[in-house]
Amino acid sequence: MTANPSNAAPVDPSLAAAAQIPLQTFTLPTFPPEAQNLKSLTLTSDIALNAYHSLLSDSTFSPETAIPPLPRCIESLTLELFSLGYPPGWLTQLSRRLPNTKDLVVYSQLLGGITAESQADAERFFENLRGLRGLHLLDVFAKPGFYGAIGDILWAERDTEQQAGELGVRKRLLFLEVNFTFQPRQKEFLGTLPGKELHRLVTPSLVTCAFNVSPADVTNDPQDPTNLTEEGEELASGKEEGVRTLEGNLAEKLVEALVKDESRPRGLKVLNTTLYILTVTQFGKLLEAHQGLLMVSASIKEDGSAEKWKKDVRDAALHCPELEQIEVVVVPETQDASAEHLKSTSINLVSSWKREDIVELQEKCPKLTGVKVNLLRMQSAGVTDWIKEEDGSWTSQPEGTVKSK
Repeated sequence: MTANPSNAAPVDPSLAAAAQIPLQTFTLPTFPPEAQNLKSLTLTSDIALNAYHSLLSDSTFSPETAIPPLPRCIESLTLELFSLGYPPGWLTQLSRRLPNTKDLVVYSQLLGGITAESQADAERFFENLRGLRGLHLLDVFAKPGFYGAIGDILWAERDTEQQAGELGVRKRLLFLEVNFTFQPRQKEFLGTLPGKELHRLVTPSLVTCAFNVSPADVTNDPQDPTNLTEEGEELASGKEEGVRTLEGNLAEKLVEALVKDESRPRGLKVLNTTLYILTVTQFGKLLEAHQGLLMVSASIKEDGSAEKWKKDVRDAALHCPELEQIEVVVVPETQDASAEHLKSTSINLVSSWKREDIVELQEKCPKLTGVKVNLLRMQSAGVTDWIKEEDGSWTSQPEGTVKSK
């Protein structure tokens, strides 16, 4: 079910399980009463930038009339491309219309808006989503304090049935994903991220916990704005490859939240901390605290010789006998150098992972199916990517095929 589909046959509302609605204003259409099988709703901003500010400041706007009753069977909600946020009260009204939301995806926007009123509205939105089990915040930026406030809401004491009222008893979050796409043309990009607050999102109920940084799409088009500096000039060596990660002691609070007894997830299966730089010691501490992990991805600081560093990383992984996949993002001593310099000084940390390393790891982790090691996710630096085939052999692009014991 899609509003205003182009060249597409209409879908019977009674059969539709998902709906995607592009919005040019903040007013939602009325759903037909037959749409009682809808499970997923995606709202995508198609609001012209020159109209966005006036819509946000419209004093006559009424969220109650802008969002009519919605099918209460909807359990998954996606909000896309609302770059400047929402009118005050809109998100609160949306949460009231969708009280059974279990999974929330927010993509590419300033979720808390540009005013204090909008940020308070966004916080009420999370307070009202009592049944939320999965939270995915993808390139979601906010003013300082917003992510911390969301963390406080996730940590709120569970209401009794009598206290809950019409919104119901708050469930515990199981799946948490926070992702930021690295923007090389923004010189202070890392400084815009809520690195000091994200640890407050960690709760004991999590099964998946991901704080990821991903590379921007690469093109060879000199007119592509992501190939240009903020001043509009072409980047010195084309697009800066890969990612850069949060430095300093920012990882300390995250590691503490993941290992201390009050906040440590009890049944964690998937862990991704690539947004933060970990020392080998911190990496080992995390894996020792979560020995049931199936998948782990981490950015780990270069330290000492390649062989010793590799052994320390491999030994840390041995804490997790159920491990199936591991990704190690190698972080050089400095991230500020040119891509060519980074490759020339640190590539051996990637290429040093040989057959015997994978075999030794698999002996302790028999369910292992993949090992990936890369330098700041830079494709041109080469990637050691070992994959276990169905016949038991291990295939690696730089190493060819080797047989496991």
